[in-house]
Amino acid sequence: MFQPRVLFRTLVPMLVPILLLGGCIMPAPQDATPAPTPVEPPMAESVPEPSPEDLTAVVNQDANVRTGPDTGHAVAYWLTVGDEVTVTGRNDDGTWLQIEYQDRPGWISATLIDIATEGAAEPAPEPEPTVEPTPEPEPTPAPTTATRPTVTVTGTVVNLRRGPGTEHPTAGQVRAGDRLQVEGRNADGSWLQILHPVGTDERVWIYGPLTDIDAAATLTLAEVAAVAVEIEVDPEPTPQPADEVPAPEPAVQPEPEAPAAPTVPASCTRLHTVNPNETRLAQITDWFGLDLAATAALNGIDADAPLTAGTQLCLAAGTVAAPPAAPAAEAPAHTPVSEPEPEPGLPHNPLFINTGRLTTCAVQADATAACWNAEGTPPAGTFRTVGSGEDFSCGLRTDGTVACWGAPPAPLGGTFTQIGVGTDNVCGLRADGNIECRDNSKNVHGGSTPPAGPFKAFSMGHKHGCGLRPDDTLSCWGSNSNGKATPPGGTFKAVSCGSGYTCGIRTDGTVACWGNLPGGTGSTPGGAFSMIEAGDFHICGLRPDGAMLCWGDNAEGQASAPGGTFLTVSSGFYNTCAVRSDGAMLCWGSKW
Repeated sequence: MFQPRVLFRTLVPMLVPILLLGGCIMPAPQDATPAPTPVEPPMAESVPEPSPEDLTAVVNQDANVRTGPDTGHAVAYWLTVGDEVTVTGRNDDGTWLQIEYQDRPGWISATLIDIATEGAAEPAPEPEPTVEPTPEPEPTPAPTTATRPTVTVTGTVVNLRRGPGTEHPTAGQVRAGDRLQVEGRNADGSWLQILHPVGTDERVWIYGPLTDIDAAATLTLAEVAAVAVEIEVDPEPTPQPADEVPAPEPAVQPEPEAPAAPTVPASCTRLHTVNPNETRLAQITDWFGLDLAATAALNGIDADAPLTAGTQLCLAAGTVAAPPAAPAAEAPAHTPVSEPEPEPGLPHNPLFINTGRLTTCAVQADATAACWNAEGTPPAGTFRTVGSGEDFSCGLRTDGTVACWGAPPAPLGGTFTQIGVGTDNVCGLRADGNIECRDNSKNVHGGSTPPAGPFKAFSMGHKHGCGLRPDDTLSCWGSNSNGKATPPGGTFKAVSCGSGYTCGIRTDGTVACWGNLPGGTGSTPGGAFSMIEAGDFHICGLRPDGAMLCWGDNAEGQASAPGGTFLTVSSGFYNTCAVRSDGAMLCWGSKW
């Protein structure tokens, strides 16, 4: 990938107390370095009430809110970039701040919010010791008013049920991205009662993990008795989806005659492995700029025949050249695996990772930089982020200055809050919101001339860049081949530039991509994402629960996302790297 992402999980003590917005890619929630001596989380009664002296602050990246002032305490809830909170106190050294968000108290690392008003929060008062009174019979509590939120469906196709369990009859289906009104939950919170989306006043049930509701929100819902709801809906002419839990084996249906399998000619010099998102040949030929009829004839298949994941196709039709690729002799054969093991020598709990065209770099747990297959060696010192171009790499030091190695463009002087490294250039975001760039001699497409600020985040791709304005709209510059520098309207919370295309996360969490898209038009999946990473010819993203989804070209297995949950991901040329929830750094595809 061509631009940095925000820091995650742990931050070293050298970071400034209040970190300005550090990246355009929005990762999974993150924490700062734990305080040296864990303290007991404050009890609810010790949280001070907001007062006129309390400060307003804005969250500068997705972040965990904890029950006490270090990462040893449990996560109470989490916030997204742009959320406004009230600061009510701090710990002794000021590294953690006590906040309230929508009347919910908690603690957050001071590096993850920007103070919006002058002043300094005072330390949170220690609770006074109290003498336990003699227990008295408690009156029956008055019923609380439960919330009735809306949720978004994250499963591809999900059954609605007449009761909270798969033993109940189905009552219709919903699809990824559908919004539903929640009325309540079952006893353990695993099933949600909703208003039926067809417009009736009937209540039906959906399996909670197939929506974007979080555990904290589930606890605020009223418990509803498990009574089956009788409702008649018209059957939908869609395939029966995989159920929420293993379902009985369906009756055997007659199978249609299978289409002829592709026949790869012996003279083929460019193979492509079909990934699960590529169901039609037109998706592949559109992306690689090939003639559909000629490619179908080359492989001996019908142009409209459905494709099967894992099938190999020959793309060397000799009509239109494919995008630049590593020579076949330099691209080692690779068999994608579902659970790659951590590579020996890769850091554990890295603070930041970046996968470029030929180089992978990381900021290690001690904030030093390390790179693999790099042009040059990272200098000594501590860094916030790193990024790699075609034959050089650059890092943002903890003091805000920029260091580059390999064969970089002219240096960027002064200090910055974020850097972005493209194929042929490096850019930095100044504290005043303006972006300054330097090109090397190969870039003749105007990638060094971004429009005037202010910007709050940006990303660099192949001879183009895009930035996020304070009003959450996008502005792009540089080469506009295939419309990659012409963003759609609307508001966004992240942007990521690839080679011939660009992707962004809208404020509702859905992904929009434009330009010459990997996999062809319509290949972008639905549902909510917390992070998106555009590589040269493939894309990977993280769902809010940390699950990973990749799509686009999969020639080296770079789009075969492993299972499990992840903190961050970086998409490169024919490789992908990510940090798993346990801190392990994994890479797959060509890797280096």
